[in-house]
Amino acid sequence: MLHEADIAAVRRALEKAGSSFENSLLPLDSIDFGEKFNDLLVKKTVSAGKAEEVKQRCSAFLVRLIRELVDRLPLNVSVVEKIQILAPSRVCLSTSKPKIEDFPWQLDDSNIDQEAIMNQWRVLSTMRIEEVIGTAASPNDIVNFWIQVLKMMNAGGSQMFKELAEFSIRCLSLPLSNAVVERIFSVMGTIKTKLRNRMQLPILIAILRIRTHMNVRGMCCNNFEPSNYMVSLHAGRKMYVSDGSCASTSTSTTSEVGESLIDALLLLAEDESD
Repeated sequence: MLHEADIAAVRRALEKAGSSFENSLLPLDSIDFGEKFNDLLVKKTVSAGKAEEVKQRCSAFLVRLIRELVDRLPLNVSVVEKIQILAPSRVCLSTSKPKIEDFPWQLDDSNIDQEAIMNQWRVLSTMRIEEVIGTAASPNDIVNFWIQVLKMMNAGGSQMFKELAEFSIRCLSLPLSNAVVERIFSVMGTIKTKLRNRMQLPILIAILRIRTHMNVRGMCCNNFEPSNYMVSLHAGRKMYVSDGSCASTSTSTTSEVGESLIDALLLLAEDESD
């Protein structure tokens, strides 16, 4: 896993790349271009001048690739590193007890109830992973783990880990790099074209979610079969909303957006279990 110090060192090296003083780049003969590349050079299928030109182009490509990767990494790597504390293996029956500053509080609302989350964490840490997700599910599926945690009820029918699970799901759902945002905007550009310029935000978000879900799972609209739970969601609800409703939906509060995200994740989990 990358650390903030590693990324800072790479940034400093890129600033000196190609400079006449303290050049950080290796000589062309010291760069590892791969075994196949070296085999072609040994066979002398190209002239020495052409081989030198190819090496220079490959070196420039590697520098450009590293620069693009670094530019797409988040600046607050130290905060992103804290997300690893949400891994199931770090939660259930963990011998190390995290401190309050170990949690990525910066990724959520400043008014979050930290004390409730810490108390729920202590209770959850006494349980085994199999007690949460069962024996059939993968213990490495972090999203499914927190969805199942959210579903857990106590004897009174209340959610046992509501604040903790919602906090974890919101942290995991955030785009943590520019590349993720760029992909979403790229898909959005193919949906909301000039001919569809009047498309409202709710329908745009719905299409984005559907496309992402079906692409990830390799599904097609031609053979998609909705589950009984999906069909039941249409009963007693308005299929279409007015323009005023769309406008009010686009200005919903943060809590409503969080509840919508939870509903979407629960819907996907219910679909998988059917």
